[in-house]
Amino acid sequence: MQSPYRDKKLLVFLLGLLIAVIFLLPFIIRDGGHLFLWNDFNHQQIPFYITAHEAVRSGSFLWSRTTDLGANFIGSYSFYLLGSPFFWLTVPFPVEWISYLMGPLLILKFSCGGLTGYLFIRRFVRNKYNAVIGGLLYTFSGFCITSMFFNHFQEAVIFFPLLLIALDKLMIEGKKGWFMGAVFVNAIVNYFFFIGSMIFTLIYLIVRCKTGGYKMTWTKFWTGSIEVLLGCLLSAFLLIPSALVLLGNDRTEEGIGLLSGLIYLKTPGNYLSIVSGFFFPPEIQGQMVFFKGSSPWASIGGWLPLFGLTGIVAFWTIKEKRFQFIKWLLIISTIIAFIPFLNSMFYLFRSEYYARWFYMPILIMCLGTAIALERSRRWRYSIKVILGLTAIIALVTAFIPSQTLAGWQFGFYDYLKQDRFISMVVIALICLFLLWFLFKIRASKKWQKYFYQFTLSILSLVIGLHGIYFIFVGKKYTNSLDAAGFIVPNLLEHKIQLPDSNGQLERIDSENKHFNLAFYWDKSSITTFHSIISNSVHPLYESIGAKRAMVSNLSGKQYAFPAFLSVKWYFNSTEEPNVHMTEKMMLKRNQKIVNKVPPLPGFSFYEKQLDYNIFINDNYVPFGFVYDNYIDEEAYFNELMPQQRDKALLKGLVLTKEQINKYDSILKPLPLETMKDSSYSAFVKDVENRRTVTGTAFERNNKGFSLKINLPKENLVFLSVPYDAGWTATVNGRPAPIEQVQIGLMAVKGEAGINEISFSYFPPGLKVGLLISGGALIVSGIYLLGIRRIRTKFKKISKDY
Repeated sequence: MQSPYRDKKLLVFLLGLLIAVIFLLPFIIRDGGHLFLWNDFNHQQIPFYITAHEAVRSGSFLWSRTTDLGANFIGSYSFYLLGSPFFWLTVPFPVEWISYLMGPLLILKFSCGGLTGYLFIRRFVRNKYNAVIGGLLYTFSGFCITSMFFNHFQEAVIFFPLLLIALDKLMIEGKKGWFMGAVFVNAIVNYFFFIGSMIFTLIYLIVRCKTGGYKMTWTKFWTGSIEVLLGCLLSAFLLIPSALVLLGNDRTEEGIGLLSGLIYLKTPGNYLSIVSGFFFPPEIQGQMVFFKGSSPWASIGGWLPLFGLTGIVAFWTIKEKRFQFIKWLLIISTIIAFIPFLNSMFYLFRSEYYARWFYMPILIMCLGTAIALERSRRWRYSIKVILGLTAIIALVTAFIPSQTLAGWQFGFYDYLKQDRFISMVVIALICLFLLWFLFKIRASKKWQKYFYQFTLSILSLVIGLHGIYFIFVGKKYTNSLDAAGFIVPNLLEHKIQLPDSNGQLERIDSENKHFNLAFYWDKSSITTFHSIISNSVHPLYESIGAKRAMVSNLSGKQYAFPAFLSVKWYFNSTEEPNVHMTEKMMLKRNQKIVNKVPPLPGFSFYEKQLDYNIFINDNYVPFGFVYDNYIDEEAYFNELMPQQRDKALLKGLVLTKEQINKYDSILKPLPLETMKDSSYSAFVKDVENRRTVTGTAFERNNKGFSLKINLPKENLVFLSVPYDAGWTATVNGRPAPIEQVQIGLMAVKGEAGINEISFSYFPPGLKVGLLISGGALIVSGIYLLGIRRIRTKFKKISKDY
């Protein structure tokens, strides 16, 4: 065995690699070299990687034409992957390789997380094997395993320890530049997690100052402040365009109320889920087992494989003052987790509950466990304490009565998930038994020297076997066991063949569970599962009663909306229905598929290709059309019900008072009775009217799009693309002002005759961001060179004396 005091960076990296291979490789082999998990991983991560890969390689990385009705590419994808070095590793490879690269990338991420966790923990322990254990616990913690299918969460886990390492270097060793670099890296990797990371880093700084670990001076204070500022300014090229999109996103606007800021009113099960999440293996998100009334997508998970909370109990018996900061950080983190308002500060004080900052205190837990391995002698006591608490929580969950729709039952957990509940309890108990066995070895004079070999071997085995179990259960209960059997032949290997569009934009629509087909087929779709789309379309969707959170999904009754948005094709999958459907819903859906029932009035069955029934919209209106009438925006909201408004959007152009005054010579007001006519016959007539003058020769390019239209008279040409400040337009080569119409879309004025209209896009804030980042790079270079010269001069003076 190597000396325990030698560095173990390579060991922890390779062990992390090996463990991840153990539990991911069987599924990669099963899926034919691809990696498919469930939910967001299959529906977002893979298609987003494909879309971004193609955009970067083709140079179309300013405007994404396949994201919903179109979106700012940087603003939409900087949250998911644009700043990730792991994404950029895929760029040199052909796009056909993306699904094959997802598995190796995830394996590499787990390995890198173990390495950065180790680099932080090793600063506090002499025996580097303890830091290896801590690093593995960090990267394979319950949080990382339960959030595995989110994929881009792993980057935040990997790079967060660098912030604390760099802060230590600055405050203890006086090394400058490291903190600036760590701030920059965390900011560009994921700006949203960066906010929470900086909040926790500030708490870490304050606690370490208060407990004596740091000695704050004005020099350190200003140096740290300057480096935070420079790190943020260096990342301005990505932060500013992203912030401008994020600040207008509906998901960031809903704040937290006074009472709901003190207790979890809507999800009281969060309290019990937080506790159980640290005692038991992680649950599958969206498939909660232990407690009802908790947030199903909150990423609650804090279990440390094999060790659980035993290391924290053992650590608490250590009285050394220099480690008191760990106790305070864990106490503060616990308080924050249980008070909604404090918890929400990591997420811009949103009302929706998330625990996606838990990897931060988990790193501190892993540090405490590593220190306990080195300094505590109370491990048997700790195991007994955690064993007792584990048994109590399991019994409470199993036998305390709770009320359901069907009446009273014993236990909070869902009886349909008894097998998972029992397996989670058994895994936790087996781990405690194995830990007790390891410390029996440690107490033995004969076997003591093999303690770390046994511990690392058993820990690796536990993580590997639990990983296999977790992925299998996740795929099974989310109906994703045979995801490869559908995705590979229908989306990756083959493409749907549609008739030539003849220079028209033909959008697609699909059933809710197949929302992101556009990313595979290079089409624009009105059914998109994406957290960040163009902000201007949110009011439009909301106006017709389809408020958008993460999915653009119409109810099925708004049959005029697809025509309004130039949707020509609808796809209905013959794949097995979603696992969340009731038997009645499944039967109804299957009958529709077998009988080829159109999804909306006006759609007709076209043909079956691959595993899709394809329907054609008989009321398709080509992209780029004109109106004879306008609708006052106030009347649109005041006179019409939400279910009437999609029909009205085809009758007249919705304008503000200022726009009406500007264009009243071109358009006439729409009579109120006509506006309120929501009959199907009126809808068909409106479609015919919109088809009389439409765009032709539609083309996409790296900057935007262009089309031609022959107008009988001057008029506003409506284009169903989200309005954005980044757009500029020309009509027949001359700049043209863009009007925001139809509650968030665009129009430009054309002259009588043939008009060649061109739209170009440049993300708002990108130019300013690039200038700021460029300036910050120069200032940072001067700062670092100045520090180097000062150090060199100081060393020379010290040598002379």
